[in-house]
Amino acid sequence: MLALLSAACSALSPHPHTPRAALLRAAAIATAPLLLPLPASSSSSSSSPPPPPRLVYTPPEVTRASPAEAPALARHLRARGARLYGAYWCSHCYSQKQAFGVRAAPLLPYVECAEDGYRSERALCREKGIKGYPTWEINGEYFSGEQSLVELAALSGFRAPPR
Repeated sequence: MLALLSAACSALSPHPHTPRAALLRAAAIATAPLLLPLPASSSSSSSSPPPPPRLVYTPPEVTRASPAEAPALARHLRARGARLYGAYWCSHCYSQKQAFGVRAAPLLPYVECAEDGYRSERALCREKGIKGYPTWEINGEYFSGEQSLVELAALSGFRAPPR
């Protein structure tokens, strides 16, 4: 095979001993293994391609500064067993987290409902009957849509610590 490639390269150049001909021969020799057929894999009896990798999506990063009371409210909601059900692709869920800000959003009791979301708890969302996002569960009641921090404080019985 290499002899055939070398002969073909020589035929391309009228002067077989020129630097150009030598370069063509070197290129042919270097690429020859790429032209050879690959051996059949013995580990796979199927000719179908492997499935695509499963991608897991994460929500966008919260960037807004946290209001002064937001971290305490987020800890209070978690301690009371409240939950924020959402999906990584949901713009209103992102806005809800932005309202808490960068320091408080990671403290929220967030439940990912999107099947392909990071740490998805899709089964729990179905079990709870969550139909839209965001949905808050507070004291056994469900509240759909974005809620202000003032509304969440009132719904959960949060009283801001004295300053």
